[in-house]
This record gives sequence, C-alpha cells and structure tokens, in this order.
Amino acid sequence: MRHRLKDVAERAGVAVKTVSNVVNGHVHVRPDTRARVEEAISELNYRSNLSARHLRKGRTGVIALAVPELDIPYFAELARYVVSAAAEHGWTVLIDQTGGRREQQRVLASGITGHLIDGLILSPLGLTAADLAGLRVPEDVAVAGFDDIEDGRFAIPALSTLAPDKEQIARLAVQLLADRLTGNPTLPTRQLKAPYRLHLRESTGVRRGGSVEEAG
Repeated sequence: MRHRLKDVAERAGVAVKTVSNVVNGHVHVRPDTRARVEEAISELNYRSNLSARHLRKGRTGVIALAVPELDIPYFAELARYVVSAAAEHGWTVLIDQTGGRREQQRVLASGITGHLIDGLILSPLGLTAADLAGLRVPEDVAVAGFDDIEDGRFAIPALSTLAPDKEQIARLAVQLLADRLTGNPTLPTRQLKAPYRLHLRESTGVRRGGSVEEAG
C-alpha cells in the first residue's frame, strides 16, 4: 500500500501542509513537530512522489555535470561526489563528456533553456602533459600534478601534487546550484574555495616519504 501525505499527517497529528513543509525541507517548522512528522514518515515508509513535486515547481529534477574526460580518475571521482550531493536534493545527475570542446559545453547549456535540465555544473579543467623527452625529473625540471590520484603516489619518481577536497568541491557546486533553483535565480556570481593539501614528493626534489602542507 502506497501511503499519502494525508496518511502521514494523520499519524503525526498535524496538518497536511505541515507534512509538505517537512518533506520539502522548509525551515519554518518547530523541531518537535518536525520530529513527529519524520517519525510518522519512517513508520509508514512514506516516499514522496518526486516527479509530481518537480512538475508542480516547473522543474525536471535533473541536473547535468559536464567534464572534459570521464576516464581521468579526478573527474570520475568528482562525478561520484556530485551524484551523492545531488541525491540529497532529490535530483538525478546527467553526466556528459565534453572533450574540453566549447561547442559541446554550449550544447549542454542549451538544455537549460529547453527545459531538459534544471541546471548545469561545468568542470572546465583540462589536463595536459608536458613533453619531457630528454629531461630528468627532478634534476632538470620539477613536475607537480593536480588531483593526487593513486598512480602518482607510486610513480618513479613519486609525483608531487595538489590534492583538492573533491567531495567538498562537489557539495559547494551543488549547493550553489540549489541556491539558484530554490531561491533567487539572479544571485550574483560567487567564488568559493574548497580545502586542499599540497603533497611534496620526489618529482619536486623531496625525498621518498614526502611531506604534506595544509592549505585552503
């Protein structure tokens, strides 16, 4: 048997509107009332109809994440965190690979105006490898990476790298999108900084074992 908002309201002893406010994450609900509603939801195993909710709000419930290359471990892990963060808002994530092409990014962005997706998270970072033929690392050139993938730790020489907090990057990006979708769509552009660590290893002249500098 599929329970409705009315069933939850009767179990909790509150109005249907109160249950709706709790389900939709509205903050203006007394803590004791919210607790009773959440208990009733759990007891009845209530699942809201996300599709109907999104339609009423003129939303699809789908956002997109655009990355240059899915086979790069950094972007694969970032995508995993974005999917997890989006799920907390009841969103489905469409993931596409742009190959770093601006035209493909514009195609994805056009899905917003066409109401195919509610918003787009774009990760435009492109990683390129330097031509190190004939050069010694770190004697002739110091090399550092960005992402701290596991392969870099066991390379010879071990790769120094900047390790961003990918989970926090994903959460910040999804929250910024949520602020626009559920609040004011004309909010000014903001720049947020996620924590990161600098791992110094052999590729920049540090002995094996390296060192870590906190930053961010």
